[in-house]
Amino acid sequence: MSYRPVAILSSALMRNLALCLLLSSLTFATEQASHTCKFTRGPLQGQTHTLPNRSATAVGSTCYDGLTSSGIAVPDPDIPETAQPMSHTCKFHVGPLQGQTHTFPNRSAVRVGSSCSDGLTSSGVAVADPDGDTYSGRTSHSCRFTRGPLRGHTQMLPHQSPTKIGSTCSDGLTSSGIAVPDPS
Repeated sequence: MSYRPVAILSSALMRNLALCLLLSSLTFATEQASHTCKFTRGPLQGQTHTLPNRSATAVGSTCYDGLTSSGIAVPDPDIPETAQPMSHTCKFHVGPLQGQTHTFPNRSAVRVGSSCSDGLTSSGVAVADPDGDTYSGRTSHSCRFTRGPLRGHTQMLPHQSPTKIGSTCSDGLTSSGIAVPDPS
């Protein structure tokens, strides 16, 4: 019986030592910051995305897409930022545009794989821009609306920047559609 208290003490000491080692290893891991999130909840669950437009988060801490998905920050991939392709095209996963892909040529390009939005209530992931042959280089101020209160109407929007014909356009409120040539 005199050996039993020593065994309990050794066991407790070993557990405390293991806990200290675990905590110290977590401290070192969280010192690294990352823009990459491995999503565990929400529409992006099971996916890993680099979000260069968001603040870096400590590796191992909770990260968010800014909408409804959350996960754990993981180390950034070893891909130099200059080698990562940029895009104006968003594939929507959340909101009224869910399931659709739209190109926004008048907006700043974001890295492929990062989060993107229509600026209103839809969000998704940036995907590669379509081939240049898909859209002409011509621009227009006219929009044929396919969604929202103006659906079915074509309207000239002279106070907005011109949009490439064939790409997404919007009235800036709740209607969106496709840019069409201006009337002659």
